[in-house]
Amino acid sequence: MSQSTSSRWDLGRFFKTMAYFGAIPLLSELDWFQQWLGSRSHPRLSVDDLAPDSAMTASSQVLLLLNGATPLGHALAQSALAAGYQVRSLISVHQAPTPTLPAGVTAIPVDFHNPDSLPSSLLAQVDHVIVCDDALPPAFLQALLTHWTPKTPQRSLFDFGQPTGNLAETWGAIDDVVMGGVSESGLRLGPNSAFFTGVVSTANSGGFASVRTRNFEPPLNLSPYDGVALRVRGDGQRYKFMLRTEGGWDSVAYCASFDTVAGQWCEVRLPFRELVPVFRAKTQPQLGALAADRVRAFQLMLSKFEYDGALNPHFSPGAFQLEIEAIAAYRASHPAACLVLTAQPSSAIADCAQASPIPCTLVPAADPDAALQRCLELLKGRPE
Repeated sequence: MSQSTSSRWDLGRFFKTMAYFGAIPLLSELDWFQQWLGSRSHPRLSVDDLAPDSAMTASSQVLLLLNGATPLGHALAQSALAAGYQVRSLISVHQAPTPTLPAGVTAIPVDFHNPDSLPSSLLAQVDHVIVCDDALPPAFLQALLTHWTPKTPQRSLFDFGQPTGNLAETWGAIDDVVMGGVSESGLRLGPNSAFFTGVVSTANSGGFASVRTRNFEPPLNLSPYDGVALRVRGDGQRYKFMLRTEGGWDSVAYCASFDTVAGQWCEVRLPFRELVPVFRAKTQPQLGALAADRVRAFQLMLSKFEYDGALNPHFSPGAFQLEIEAIAAYRASHPAACLVLTAQPSSAIADCAQASPIPCTLVPAADPDAALQRCLELLKGRPE
């Protein structure tokens, strides 16, 4: 259906958009002025406007020791328990007498020479594996790593099923009204999700609608994570997700496009390294990678344009809707998914760990105190 190439521009909506995002000097800071526009003064956000941090804490994580009956396994179990981890240890059914483990450690007897003796239900509950004995049969570790999928650490940013604060004070519309267009959108809250919805018009040379958060002050540090995950249900169109690291309301955005299937829920993962710096739909490759340690704003957009003049191949003017359940920062894997304490870096168990698709870190065990300290550092996610 064709659209009119010219429509009446809404000066009032343009003015309100500018004020909402603090783009009108002095006036945007005044209580009475923002209240007159139906908003609040001081249009900035803090970490308190995010969803409660659901990143895994030590008390929620399960540590599985392979033969924790070794002296170093004992010390590691005690330190992990003191830090709040839940600790379980596989012990050999052939070992007599049954080894004594520190109080609080759950013992699970297995036959290390028979990989089928590993309880399959156990692995679904495990966050970290530590091999405490490099004399274990490699076939057992190989079977464990084949059937185990480490959990992906995430930090919830926006949980629209359990929203915090006032959604209207966090997200606002930036549509093509800022350049003379007539598209109109917004973010409204439903029972279990939020809806980015509206009407996109190509009249007046426009063609985009978006919703964006106000700026976070101080900026958010997302550098411990690898990207952003969105749980969405779309309408078959291609949308854009953006992160901004500058305070200016008309600034460079780090952007990625994603497609949707009409009526189907999907999880969209956007690695930080793949986000492209863009200014007014033109790429800015000279600006380099996203500085994830100073994220100031989030934005969702539907636009007829892709980048550098190319058209969005999955765009239709008119009504649209993108349902959003959650937005989170994710890590591709934990650096301590699997730790292997080894006195011999070239041992068979070490070779097996290095060949695994699951990230495994070898920890020299010649110095037990240093090995213990290194394991605890890795469990906390500290780098090399």
